[in-house]
Amino acid sequence: MPHDSDPLKAIIDNIYELIASEEYAEAERLIGCIPELEKHDPILLFFKAVCEYEQGRDVECLQLISSFLERAPHHVKAEYCIFTAAMCLANMGMEEDSLPLLNALPASYPDLLREKRDVSAKLQMKARAKFHVETIMKLREGR
Repeated sequence: MPHDSDPLKAIIDNIYELIASEEYAEAERLIGCIPELEKHDPILLFFKAVCEYEQGRDVECLQLISSFLERAPHHVKAEYCIFTAAMCLANMGMEEDSLPLLNALPASYPDLLREKRDVSAKLQMKARAKFHVETIMKLREGR
């Protein structure tokens, strides 16, 4: 793919290709070579968030998504970021915080219904478990 004369554009294109090839560690390494990342194109924050998410670093991903959305709230990737943030929260067992983010997305968003069902099912399971724990504690207190 030919690059124009902007060296940062060439690096961004390379990072995009690495992410598309699921080479997240290499993409993250390349992103790390860019000094003062926050001062450049916000897409770099997005790309780094994707790398963090795909490597299981949910808290770091959330921080980057927050920074990205602060800088580019109407970016074409904003909904993807909201969905990813919801998945990070669900991964950490924070389904009650995840569901409002999922509910904020348009119904046509890919995989939304499946993820909402999964998050709702986890919340229901937690509620049932909590009920049983409370019952056990009451029985234990009555000894």
